[in-house]
Amino acid sequence: MGPGVLSVSGLVAVGRVLVAATGDGGGRRVWRSVDGGASWRAVTMPVAVPGGGDTAVAVAAQGDRLVLVADDDRGASAWWAPLPGVDR
Repeated sequence: MGPGVLSVSGLVAVGRVLVAATGDGGGRRVWRSVDGGASWRAVTMPVAVPGGGDTAVAVAAQGDRLVLVADDDRGASAWWAPLPGVDR
């Protein structure tokens, strides 16, 4: 994950890929790791979610599909999609 991550609000396994929802004070982000957590790459989210008390990002998984829920303080949205690069 990137430098300055202050909190992890969710962590799931999608196949062999780890996906984490984090906060760093400046915003909420999602990261993925294909090597058991040794390295992390940012996932482009459908909406930008700033940091703050009334914002949130959560992740869940079923099979090779990822559920992403985001609240950017203007409203909440959810997405359900396969996660590219999942190798079972």
